[in-house]
Amino acid sequence: MQSTQTVDTKESHMETRGDKLYSVTNTQKYVKLHFTRPMNFPNKEKFEQLQNEYFGYNFAEKNGYKGAVYLVLFGLLFWIITACSSSALQVIH
Repeated sequence: MQSTQTVDTKESHMETRGDKLYSVTNTQKYVKLHFTRPMNFPNKEKFEQLQNEYFGYNFAEKNGYKGAVYLVLFGLLFWIITACSSSALQVIH
């Protein structure tokens, strides 16, 4: 993960409900996460092959678990590569 950013937004307005006037405030709070990956990492070819299969798959296919399996495998592969990369960086530093 390269960086994070917390975003807070507020929107206020006045509303009339019956004879009463109310001040209404809507708030949103979320965190933006920015991920990057190195251009050369172990098993890059296999990762790109799985990535291409994932993006080329039709998830609208009915009665199939293939899409879910690809999604889980893609997530696991990404997690393993990230864990290996971060532990390799810790050894270097």
